[in-house]
Amino acid sequence: MALVRKINASDNIYITESTTGNLFSLTQEGAPLCRIIAKIVTILANLSVLEQCASDIIQENGVQLLMGMLSEKPRSGTPAEVAACERVQQKAAVTLARLSRDPEVAREAVRLSCMSRLIELCRSPSERNSSDAVLVACLAALRRLAGVCPEGLQDSDFQQLVQPRLVDSFLLCSNMEESFV
Repeated sequence: MALVRKINASDNIYITESTTGNLFSLTQEGAPLCRIIAKIVTILANLSVLEQCASDIIQENGVQLLMGMLSEKPRSGTPAEVAACERVQQKAAVTLARLSRDPEVAREAVRLSCMSRLIELCRSPSERNSSDAVLVACLAALRRLAGVCPEGLQDSDFQQLVQPRLVDSFLLCSNMEESFV
């Protein structure tokens, strides 16, 4: 936590850059709560817009870790833990979309089955705790990846999740739980 406080309190980008590896090591140590991971991935999402920081994230196997964060589940059913896990999934998708502006990163994400996980999060409300924010972030990341590697998608996924306007894909996926009798 001292590391997270140091980064949050710092205006110096060089301090932030040098701690990217340390942030990832916290996630690898099996941080006990989604809330800690949520803080880390929020910082990573903010850092991913900076070219040097994006490079550091990638060098620290960031795409693999983001893939793991997309699969984060609450360890307890408390509202705080569920909300934290939603933030983890949302920010992981945002970070992945930002990093995927580099075609090599996008191809690596496709190789690691990130597209499959993003599709699962879009199509299965229970996987994303019915979170609209996670859905929008996943649709955006999926669209970014599909722009570089369209061959990673089946035609039906492309036609429903990528080709239509974002709002139409959102409405399709957000209504999947509803049943009209």
